[in-house]
Amino acid sequence: PAWADLAETTRRDYRTCHASICAAPLRDGRLFGDLPLSAWTPGAVRKYVDRRGQDSRSRANHELRYLKRVWSWGYERDLAPSNLPKGVSGLSTPPRTRYVEDGEYLAFLRHAAPRAPYLVPVAELAYLCRLRLAEVLDLRRSDMRDDGPFTARRKGSKDAVNAWTPRLKLAVQGALSLHGSIASLYLVPGASRGRMGESTVQAAWQRAMVEWAAQGNPRFTLHDLKRNGVSDAEGDKLAASGHRSAAMLKVYDVLPLRVEPTR
Repeated sequence: PAWADLAETTRRDYRTCHASICAAPLRDGRLFGDLPLSAWTPGAVRKYVDRRGQDSRSRANHELRYLKRVWSWGYERDLAPSNLPKGVSGLSTPPRTRYVEDGEYLAFLRHAAPRAPYLVPVAELAYLCRLRLAEVLDLRRSDMRDDGPFTARRKGSKDAVNAWTPRLKLAVQGALSLHGSIASLYLVPGASRGRMGESTVQAAWQRAMVEWAAQGNPRFTLHDLKRNGVSDAEGDKLAASGHRSAAMLKVYDVLPLRVEPTR
């Protein structure tokens, strides 16, 4: 039941974590996933995280969180003697502070539009409504209300209604223009008129970004656009971002304060 309650994207991510952990080689030639549970120790998990962090600290921390969830599930059901990864700390990772300038953002969209037209409304919605990619692709046509698009956020952030602006209307119209004769329930339609998958968008974004970077341009991610949207928001940025704490807001609000000099 715990697995059935997870979103499909979470299940897919957990399968990736599982495959990476189980395939990690040990010094004696065995794989980490071949060890009996009785042979697992906090030190073994610590070594795995440190070794994994040499390739990617963020993935190492992500897979550690997955391990803690799995062992917690087993401990609560008497399948494991303890939640042994619980005391293993993650690796320190400096927060990403990339801010995409307007000129490079618009130039990249002009570059990407002929290759994958849906990247333009996806990027605009991520920026204007300060959404993760999955949240953009979750948008349904029925979410387009008279007072603005209703956006349901994940990871505990607060849902919001974004007031209409001319630019936001253009982004929505751009998404609707992708539908053709058979309309999808989703604002950004997938190939079968269902929900477009994150992997489809990310693959198209990466292809366009590789070409873009080959021309000497700096790279940026789709998630950087949410950071831009939060940083550029006026007024109550905590409400605009949907975050429930000022600490989380600090990760996304990366522009320096604009203040008046002492007179």
